[in-house]
Amino acid sequence: MVLNKEDIELLKRNEPEWQPMPPNTPLTTRNIEQLRNHKLALTADQLKSVYLAEQLASILYTRGRLMFYKGFDQSRKEECIKFIKLAYYVAKEVARQTGIKLLHYLIAETNGLLYLKLALNNKSDDQKRKDYRDAYGRYEKLCVSTNKYFEHGIMKEDGKTSYHVMRCYKQMISANMKQLELPGEK
Repeated sequence: MVLNKEDIELLKRNEPEWQPMPPNTPLTTRNIEQLRNHKLALTADQLKSVYLAEQLASILYTRGRLMFYKGFDQSRKEECIKFIKLAYYVAKEVARQTGIKLLHYLIAETNGLLYLKLALNNKSDDQKRKDYRDAYGRYEKLCVSTNKYFEHGIMKEDGKTSYHVMRCYKQMISANMKQLELPGEK
């Protein structure tokens, strides 16, 4: 595993005392121990407690996201949505039972469930309006969240990365634009 430049910025922001290695350098056992000492990585026991569930959430999420990459195949749409929901619920249950928030908990919501609220159009105008408002409100909360999310035992999101904040604002704008396009909105 390697840490890219944004990973290192995130970790340094969360623990200024941590001495980073150069970006894209393979992590050694010593590097991982240093991350653990600074609470930037899960302990071995914590990692063991979430490992299988994290792999399951990742597989389910990726399987569900195929519909976005291959287009909305109407015959498989519901199946793909179920995979995304399952990924979210697996990660949510991990957080409930262990207190550890997996990165897939965040991305299954932001790039999956909330995205679907904005993307699916086979709903009444009232349901669309509700979904757009719900999505806007949730993205707004996620934009200022200070939750820390882990992937493969390493902190990968703290609610302050430029990608996360930009993605939330972009989706908030999208929710507002879609709401304005509805009949009766001004």
